Amino acid sequence: MFQFSGGNRENKRNKTTKCYLSFKLKTVVWYWKFLFIIIMIRGVISSMFQLPMTFELWIYRILINS
Repeated sequence: MFQFSGGNRENKRNKTTKCYLSFKLKTVVWYWKFLFIIIMIRGVISSMFQLPMTFELWIYRILINS
């Protein structure tokens, strides 16, 4: 009986770890997708309006600070 409950607890811990890892992976993937989209938009805007470098640096500063 005691061994069984102990095994159950171990199983639960493994499940939690797996969930956490998959959640972390999803977060990282989402973050990179977001970053990629931002870079794409920035490239399109700068090519459309031929904006000065200061504007791009300003966007980067916002990204780094957030």
